Formats: sequence, C-alpha cells, structure tokens
Amino acid sequence: MNVDQFKERDPSPKYVPRRSGVDAETQVWDNDLFVFEREVRPILDVLADKTLEQSLLELEEECELQNMADWREEQKRIRRDRNQELQAQIKQEKKRET
Repeated sequence: MNVDQFKERDPSPKYVPRRSGVDAETQVWDNDLFVFEREVRPILDVLADKTLEQSLLELEEECELQNMADWREEQKRIRRDRNQELQAQIKQEKKRET
C-alpha cells in the first residue's frame, strides 16, 4: 500500500445535524406594527388629564387654605372688637359708679 492512496481519497462531507421540529414562518401584517400617531394618543390623553386633575386639586386646596386663613383673621377681628366693646362697657360702668 502506498501513502499516496490515502491522500487521494475524497474528504468526508461536513457534519449536518438531522432536522428536528417543524418549520415555522412569521408574517407581519401592516396593522401589527407600532404606529406612533395611533399609539401615542391614549398615553398623551391620560397624561394631560392627570396633569389637569392634579392642577385643579392643588388650586382647590390652595383656595381652601386661603379661606381658612381669612376665616381665622375674621374671628380674631370679631374677638378683638368684642373685647374693645367689653372694655368700653367696663369703663362706662366705672364712670357711672364714681
């Protein structure tokens, strides 16, 4: 046997694994893709509504706080006026007694 005989032999084919499973395909329809204009509208609506709702709530709270402060000042003024009237009545009574 000659060494040249081994060199002349055809190379063995590359290993190809046996197929298993089922071929599948992917079909992307026009409506399946993300359309920015259509998809962003509900998100923007929610963001705008929540922002307006929060703003109105803060405004109502601020008005309520202002009304409470005004009421407190009015009550202080009423008490001060009553005290002044009471002091004036006390002075008048003292004048009558003397």
